[in-house]
Amino acid sequence: MPTLTQREQDLLHRYRRFYLDLIEGRRLPETDAQRRFLEVAAGRLPPMTEHERLWVRWRRMIRDRNVRAIKRRMGPDEPLGCPALTGSANAHQRS
Repeated sequence: MPTLTQREQDLLHRYRRFYLDLIEGRRLPETDAQRRFLEVAAGRLPPMTEHERLWVRWRRMIRDRNVRAIKRRMGPDEPLGCPALTGSANAHQRS
């Protein structure tokens, strides 16, 4: 898994709480840049600034790490998808 550069780590350490407060609505965007950041975080715009690229990269790293952890906890014979979530025709018959 690629790691964050030292610069990215420094930015994340400094601004992580600010990013999260914006995303989670505890802080209202005050500038066009902050409004754009929210659009990027929602996946509606591609990342352009250093902060936007860092946010997208960091969230992807977290998602990938979580997926790997779930796969490690699954047994080798366990199916990859839950029938209810994958739309299996037999999902209701197993209940």
